[in-house]
Amino acid sequence: QQTAPDLVGTIFLEFIDRRDRDVDGFELENLYRDAIDGLPGLKAEVATIEMGPPVGKEIQIELNGEDLDMLFQEGQRIRDYMSNSMTGLIDIDDTMPVPGIEWEIKVDRPRAAMMGANIAEIGTAIQLLTNGVMMGEYRPDDTEEEVDIRVRYPAEYRGLEQLDTIRISTANGPVPVSSFITRTPQPKVGSI
Repeated sequence: QQTAPDLVGTIFLEFIDRRDRDVDGFELENLYRDAIDGLPGLKAEVATIEMGPPVGKEIQIELNGEDLDMLFQEGQRIRDYMSNSMTGLIDIDDTMPVPGIEWEIKVDRPRAAMMGANIAEIGTAIQLLTNGVMMGEYRPDDTEEEVDIRVRYPAEYRGLEQLDTIRISTANGPVPVSSFITRTPQPKVGSI
């Protein structure tokens, strides 16, 4: 069985003996499916490990061609048909790239104003964690293209969790940036 090139990882769970638990394996699989269903940017599959030589899924359809747009369109059409018009199929999967997620960060302006926080400072703190703050441009002698000069935190300090540790000055003293924002995962809009 082929795996998608953007596969991040695999988790294997071993259940205690079925005689020692109240829930059977199929119920557990359904519980896990429900728990992970609908998370943006995540495609997950719950499956029982097969005994004997690995054979993959019972139904496999492979599309080949040079027109990527047509392949994606037809692949989605087949997937939709299998999901909506065929009964008894579970964990329908494909090897198309998983849509990513992007984080929508909204600043709570009334709260920031109430605490005396500068909106521009909040924005700068967020930029330092992501693409960086644009400081200027530079054109090397050997090219006609200008290069952006950006300042940002080192890679180990550029995670979403840093929003809880980075503080900005307010009328009430230093306050974490996370006090003024909400983070919401959204499906990333990309291109083929």
